[in-house]
Amino acid sequence: MPDEKQHPDMENFKKKCAQCGAQMRLFGIEGDSSGSNIYSFECPKCGHVDAESVPTR
Repeated sequence: MPDEKQHPDMENFKKKCAQCGAQMRLFGIEGDSSGSNIYSFECPKCGHVDAESVPTR
C-alpha cells in the first residue's frame, strides 16, 4: 500500500464533529468565486457533513 502524503497545512484543518465529537475527515476541496477554498468534512461515525471557507494565500 503506498504511503499517503499529507499537505503540511492540513494539520490546521482537523475538525471534531459537532454532532457526536468524533474526528471528521476531509473529503473535498473546491474553489469559490471569492478566491477562497471550501473544505468539506464528513464524520465517519454519524455521517454529519460540515464545510469551511478558507481564504487562499
